[in-house]
Amino acid sequence: MSHSISHDIIQIVDAIIHVAVDRGASDIHLESQESGLRVRFRVDGLLYDHQVIDHVAAAHIIARVKVLAHIDVAQTRIAQDGKVNMTYKNKLIDLRVATFPAVHGEKIVIRIL
Repeated sequence: MSHSISHDIIQIVDAIIHVAVDRGASDIHLESQESGLRVRFRVDGLLYDHQVIDHVAAAHIIARVKVLAHIDVAQTRIAQDGKVNMTYKNKLIDLRVATFPAVHGEKIVIRIL
């Protein structure tokens, strides 16, 4: 992966997390589907579609989230858990990450604490 692509993936993942925090989401769902990576936010108990990301970027985004959460990137056939601490708008954000195997790849749920 070239430097500019990896930089773009980092920005996309950060933007997804920042938008979710700004919207008051409790969870971010990243679901691998035939059409790409479906991104949804849980706000007040309801899931809302945010965007669908094409297949090319989807695998890189999943890998980026797994790296952030210290989860084994190579393992895709079992459920895994991890956590991330990051700062956004001068606030510490604690994220819990769970990955699950799915029909079209992996599903990731990021819980915002």
